[in-house]
Formats: sequence, structure tokens, C-alpha cells
Amino acid sequence: MSKKDDLKKLLFDTSRLDRHTAMFKRFTVYFGLPAIAVFGVYNVFIEMNQHKHSDFRKPDFSYLNVRKKAFPWEFGDRCSLLDLKCRRQARLESIAQNRRISNQKRLTKAEMEVEAAKHELQKE
Repeated sequence: MSKKDDLKKLLFDTSRLDRHTAMFKRFTVYFGLPAIAVFGVYNVFIEMNQHKHSDFRKPDFSYLNVRKKAFPWEFGDRCSLLDLKCRRQARLESIAQNRRISNQKRLTKAEMEVEAAKHELQKE
């Protein structure tokens, strides 16, 4: 039997049930599930669009970002795990700092590779 046949048997087969149980199973399948679908669509498209949702801004309290040590992910000393904006900003700052260092020193290619290796070791 395929999965489709199993689903049909589960939803529509009432041969092994007594009369009242079969009646309530039919009510559930033919009236209950469509009613749930209709009201679900109503809630999503009508009720959710009636008022504008404001953008949540995280309060900037000093005690919210206390760090005793860095977290094990990249930029764990500054950013939370799922704070993508902070991680993107930290990555851009890191790239800009590396470019400033390389422009100030006017390093040779070999020296730049050594600096990059040092930077990678600092991340670990």
C-alpha cells in the first residue's frame, strides 16, 4: 500500500467503527478540518493585516551584554549567536581594520600572509 492509500484509510475508512463513532469521524473529516483551514486563512490574511506591526528594538541596558569571557563562535566577545546584524558589522570592521593595517605598513606579499596567519590564530 502506498502512503496515499494509508492516508485515505485513516481519514475515510469507517467500516470497523460503530455507528456513532463513524458519524463523529465523518463530521471531523468533512466539517472540522475544512473549518480549521478556512479560519486559519482568515486569521492570516485578514486579522494579521489589520494593524501595523512595529519593529521591535532591543533596549540598550548595560547589564544585557555582560561578557566574562568570549563565546566560542566568531566575534563571540561582541555578538550573540543569532545576532546577524552585529556579526556582519563586526566582520566589516575586522576587514576594514585589516585593510588599514596593510595600507599603513605597505607590507610585502609574504609579510601579509604572516599577518593573516597571526589574525587566524588570534581567532582560534
